[in-house]
Amino acid sequence: MLWDTRSKHLPVLKTPLSAAGHTHPVYAMQMVGTQNAHNLITSSTDGMVCSWLVDMLAQPQVRSFVSPLLRGKDTHTTQETLELVHAGHNKTGEVAITTLDFPDNETTAFWVGTEEGNIYQANRYDRAGAKAGLNQYDVYKGHSGPVMGLNFHPLIGPVDFSDLFLTCSVDWTVKLWRSKSLAKPSTTTQTVSPIYSFDEADDYVYDVRWHPAHPAVFASVDGSGKFDLWNLNADTEVRCPASQAHLVHELTLFLFLGTCGYHHRECGACAQQAAVGSQGRSTRHLGRQRRSAVRIRHRRHGYPTGDRME
Repeated sequence: MLWDTRSKHLPVLKTPLSAAGHTHPVYAMQMVGTQNAHNLITSSTDGMVCSWLVDMLAQPQVRSFVSPLLRGKDTHTTQETLELVHAGHNKTGEVAITTLDFPDNETTAFWVGTEEGNIYQANRYDRAGAKAGLNQYDVYKGHSGPVMGLNFHPLIGPVDFSDLFLTCSVDWTVKLWRSKSLAKPSTTTQTVSPIYSFDEADDYVYDVRWHPAHPAVFASVDGSGKFDLWNLNADTEVRCPASQAHLVHELTLFLFLGTCGYHHRECGACAQQAAVGSQGRSTRHLGRQRRSAVRIRHRRHGYPTGDRME
């Protein structure tokens, strides 16, 4: 559904329940591309990944391509849907996707977290050395429960950490990973282990995100209603005590916000707030969404030059 906060409490656009799109629960979505040319990528628990134009949600995006067999004389169209399957699964080849993310400046390769607890890399299109679909040989194994959040490090600062990503799970942990190079895909099954595991949570961890401006800071939210901020330059075992917040309901997602009120990585320097979503329960209505704001305490004049992740 597409919402406009300036209009009434109804979505302005929404996808229909059709076999052309998703027929299973949609757990993840991501905007990819540039400001003038972008697509909405969504995934569901049956392994289906769809690409949409934001202003046309009636069906997944239709892509035109020229047939190489006819030397450019014929043009074909195809819907941008991709089903991720794993040949090694016992009963069904479907990959139950619970979260996904694209690295910065990447529109083809992406990583998915699954219900089984593993993370895989996949491609929207064929690329050099790899075909479209799931790379089932590189298995990022470390979680013992469904992966609920996955977030790549943004391209900020003089040092490139964009190969690092964070995941969180219902196993009460947040894990730090380094992605394998796309230039050298594996041809046999290889297990990739996490670099570090953060085990301080005492409930399901539903979401985790890097700070859009500070390269060593990330935050997570969990089912006990806690919002935790971590600074890897200060400590890897204890979260920042001054930035903890404990709300009444379980927290399921959050976004860093700038003082300008927008969420995008270009305004990350002013990201001093986070909007969190919680799922509250009442006897009249289940799954009621509530929003709260948690102010993150930074230094008055920004980050010191020494605060960088090494």
